[in-house]
Amino acid sequence: MHAGVGAQAGLRAERLKDVLGVMAYPVGAAVAGATTAGWRLRVTVDGTPVGSPAGWSADGDTGVLMAGVCNGPTIGGGTALAPGARPDDGLADVVVCTATGPAARAAFAAALVAGRHTERDDVAVVRGREVSVSGDPVELDADGELRSAVAARTWRVEPRAWSVLVPG
Repeated sequence: MHAGVGAQAGLRAERLKDVLGVMAYPVGAAVAGATTAGWRLRVTVDGTPVGSPAGWSADGDTGVLMAGVCNGPTIGGGTALAPGARPDDGLADVVVCTATGPAARAAFAAALVAGRHTERDDVAVVRGREVSVSGDPVELDADGELRSAVAARTWRVEPRAWSVLVPG
């Protein structure tokens, strides 16, 4: 799940798919990244606001570019948003980025493509079972299902909630 710029990129790409085909998402991502200033979001994991050793906290007062709730390492197109995420560990990996200025957004995008975004001071990665996002209405993209103007949402990981049988 993406809240913020990743979801905005998906919404913009939806409008461009008929014209641009497979190039719609990169173009949508570039436009969203260049035009969004972020949202004031409170992002909590197991009841605690996501924070960074750099001193910021996604407490509703800090601008957030994006929040990702991941049960696997990659997002659409194979980009490793949460490189350590595992679908079988019973935890969500939550990635929050506060790169809301123009230069910071561009640097975050380059670091994300290079797989080095988790090293940035404006990125925090935490793990937990329950994740809540609230604050400014924000776009959400949950595995390709796009939603606009969501003010609050909570996700909870239920370990071993699914059983998968694989033929031998």
